[in-house]
Amino acid sequence: MTEGESAPRTRAAARAARTAGTASTASAASATLPSAARGARGRRAAGGRFGWVRAASDRVPTTWLAGAATVVFLGATAAFGGLATAAEPGTAAIEPGAEHRNDQFAFTVESAQLRDADPDAGIYLDEGERLLSVRVRVENVFAEPQAVGDLVENIAIDGIDAKKLSVVRVDDGTFVSRLQPDVPAEVEFRLRVGAGDYRDGDVLHLTLNDLSYYVGSFVMSGAAWVDPEPVAEMSLIVHDTAAAS
Repeated sequence: MTEGESAPRTRAAARAARTAGTASTASAASATLPSAARGARGRRAAGGRFGWVRAASDRVPTTWLAGAATVVFLGATAAFGGLATAAEPGTAAIEPGAEHRNDQFAFTVESAQLRDADPDAGIYLDEGERLLSVRVRVENVFAEPQAVGDLVENIAIDGIDAKKLSVVRVDDGTFVSRLQPDVPAEVEFRLRVGAGDYRDGDVLHLTLNDLSYYVGSFVMSGAAWVDPEPVAEMSLIVHDTAAAS
């Protein structure tokens, strides 16, 4: 039967056509897959390859990571001196009797004495007091008269408030307020102390300073010596004049 035989062939051909159509539709759908979907697939694939890196980093404490970053930063900055502290310039040692000269004064710290009251020398004390004095030979080398207070700033005595010191001339015991240019003077720094505050043989530690000359302009006017800079140190032995007599 020609019709009976052709019918199966027709149904088989139809099934084959349907199968081919389904395959081409799937292929077309894959070809037209949005780029976002393809990107997601790519990320899932990459996650499979590098997921162990993320997993390992998740197990490292955050403080460890911050500490490691700090070490790296400090190492880099130290290599370039970024956090380095500038070293203070060293001070020289100077002996009593040696002259120190700067732009303001030329002076020599000579001695330190512990003394009793002596009205002839202008020393007046209350009961239970003694006088600590530091003798200095000084000359004003600047072109203008200098306040004696500036000399006190040039010679700092450790543990003694400079504001409590008085400066007197050795020759007549009168108080000194200003030092004239090119006129040498013998002066004493004097301080009233308790009878037991200092003893024969005690050591005073002195710092010799250089000051900078500042001339005001615009907002500020006038001139002054400012910013004491330590340049030398001295050890000065105290001699008790009463013990020597």
